[in-house]
Amino acid sequence: AEEEIKKIAKGKIRLIGPNCVGIYKKNLDMLFFPRKRLKRPIDGSIAFITQSGAFGTALLDMIANEGVGVSKFISIGNKMDVDEIELLKYLERDLDTRCIAMYLESTENGLKLIEAARKIVKKKPIVIYKAGKTQKGSEAVLSHTGKLTKGPEVYSSAFKQAGIIEAHTTEEIFDYAKSLANQPILDGIRIGIVTDGGGFGIIAADEISKAGLEIPEYSKDTMRVLRNVLPSYGIARNPVDLTGDANAERYEKALNAVFKDKQIDGVVVIALLQIPTLEEKVIDVIRDCKVHGKPFTVCTTGGKWVRERVKTLERFGVPVYPTPERAAKALVVLKEYADVLKRK
Repeated sequence: AEEEIKKIAKGKIRLIGPNCVGIYKKNLDMLFFPRKRLKRPIDGSIAFITQSGAFGTALLDMIANEGVGVSKFISIGNKMDVDEIELLKYLERDLDTRCIAMYLESTENGLKLIEAARKIVKKKPIVIYKAGKTQKGSEAVLSHTGKLTKGPEVYSSAFKQAGIIEAHTTEEIFDYAKSLANQPILDGIRIGIVTDGGGFGIIAADEISKAGLEIPEYSKDTMRVLRNVLPSYGIARNPVDLTGDANAERYEKALNAVFKDKQIDGVVVIALLQIPTLEEKVIDVIRDCKVHGKPFTVCTTGGKWVRERVKTLERFGVPVYPTPERAAKALVVLKEYADVLKRK
């Protein structure tokens, strides 16, 4: 079938695929799925390239349901003509794209991929989830695409040298892309954590520390504000626990103090919206933290009621995650990309 397609094209028609699920961008819907079964995402600044139609479909559904925006979605399938390298170079020039994310099973020219990426990452971040790293996974890639794949250490080392951010799970490629596309880089290692649930603050602190970043004490001025804001049983330190009776005003005062603290480079904001005293106004309070210009990620966890409300944050470019671990790692990746930009 592929040979027939090649003959029809005769070098004059550029082809994406075959064995793909289509492409999607603003005003161009060429996905092979009805809208009632696959929701389309809103316009945004993340471009996704996927070698797997199944992976791409699942990811697109996830993106659309969380209210995250996409600039381009390209399913490349067997890459008979246009491949991931050519698309990377195209997306480098695309003004609508601020971050490129790619699911990759195999590549015909790894050296060219790395050379292209090394140049592109100076302009915009690239996140790659490379599948088929184990022996069985590699065998599955061979049966799926007809291509052999190299070992995990080869790809990981090459990605690191090129400045590519490597994702290791479906969640990570999505989490990292929306953080990198919407937040400034983390140009420092000092992280503040603000929460209304002590346990989640501890989990976030663990994840931040494991990545080699710091959870420093707040400045004296910040500590003074926090002591005035918190009840007697609150904890005016980092992570700061606003306690289970927090309201929007307490969040606003605490967040303003932490974001203005010159000893803090980035912030993880955790808000358990189910708390009865916490008004929905807190969504606006968190959104307005963007005015400070510091990178931050948000953790809110819950069901349909919570998810519907946090879509507002996503639409304003505030990345939201369902667990403190994911929110913390999405902030850490902003430091990883900052280090890439500092390379000569």
